[in-house]
Amino acid sequence: MNRRTFLNQSMQLAGVSTLGLLAPQLLHAQITSGQLIFVFMRGGMDALALLPPAEAKASGRLKLHRPNEFTNGAIPFSSEISLHPLLSPLLSDPVLKSRLNFVLHSGSTYNTLSHFEQMARVETGDMLGTNRSGIFGRAAKSMNRMTFAIGNTIPTSLRGTDPLVLTDPAKLTAAYSASNLKPGPSFTRSHRLGMYKKEANEIGDANIDRAARLAQSQFDLIGAKSATTVEALIASNGYFDDQYSLGRRLATAAHMLSSAASPPFVVVDGELGWDTHSGQFTNDKAKFRSFASKAEAVGRNLAALKRDLEARGKWATTAVVVLSEFGRTVRENGSSGTDHGRGGVMMLMGGRIRPFNDPKYLGRRSWGIPLSVDVSTALDVSHDYRLVLAEILQKNCGMSTAQLDSAFLKQISASNYLGVI
Repeated sequence: MNRRTFLNQSMQLAGVSTLGLLAPQLLHAQITSGQLIFVFMRGGMDALALLPPAEAKASGRLKLHRPNEFTNGAIPFSSEISLHPLLSPLLSDPVLKSRLNFVLHSGSTYNTLSHFEQMARVETGDMLGTNRSGIFGRAAKSMNRMTFAIGNTIPTSLRGTDPLVLTDPAKLTAAYSASNLKPGPSFTRSHRLGMYKKEANEIGDANIDRAARLAQSQFDLIGAKSATTVEALIASNGYFDDQYSLGRRLATAAHMLSSAASPPFVVVDGELGWDTHSGQFTNDKAKFRSFASKAEAVGRNLAALKRDLEARGKWATTAVVVLSEFGRTVRENGSSGTDHGRGGVMMLMGGRIRPFNDPKYLGRRSWGIPLSVDVSTALDVSHDYRLVLAEILQKNCGMSTAQLDSAFLKQISASNYLGVI
């Protein structure tokens, strides 16, 4: 395999975007405004199982609709809502608890139950047309800043800019090599980088040079030979390597925030498999890929992320937003699962986040469980997720009104902010 073929076939494996240079954007490293970690939970996360109602009437009504999938042993969080017991790490840290919020009945205002269409709407932020660029791509472009994605591909939310994509962190370790590319077990970091570089007798190729510098930057920022390997991050900050790799991705995101690149935001793909049409197992974490095991991964890893950010001196200025493309139906189906819905929940945490019980927070305080429910009944969308993101990007990350207009296609108004910050 020649070097160009390798380059074309393996940019995703190596996690490199060839579209821009890292070095000029490092000039922004001294910017002191806040940052954002955006975690997109693909699949339609069941908000009512994560945060069941605490109020007796609403709780009893939901239990009638979910005889098998109602959340048992929920922990009271307010007079109106509770938390799944496996989210308890979010409450055990008083500092985290004091800066924790849940935006109920939030989501996309576009009415579709299609995963792919709704994910595209959420990530592009376009509810009126078919814009192909993403919210964070337009935001980064307007700010002239470097961004990172933690996942397997460039997410739609970062289209329109030149993000550096860090693939599953296992692929950044010295031992990793793709089976169709490795010449042997010694296919190391230096070998990978070497395949990007120009040969001595080759005419100059700017694209190859650019790819080589980006690759070098990526591996240097979180290199297998440095003290900041993914394994070291996990061991030192309490992450656990679960079946979903969420901890590894969040560890990498936190490291990138405090790297020399200092991105204004990092996008993390939370691919936990939330599409629980059957065998949801809300309460049984022992079942493989059950809802309960996903809830445990979220609770433990978000709490560990807080500790990591705090240790880096980043907690006070970092906002973390967790969002899924939609929620799920109120009533469980005949397969002990739940189907595609509309309204869901945004999970927010960070040093500047106004907590759920703060009187200045203007979001809904309780779930609106409809009185009449059938198998297709879903929660409504009361709060446009874009308003929550826009408020955080403006008040925490320092985006101007003009930059917000560009990022959100002039489709929202700051006058409707909920006061999450």
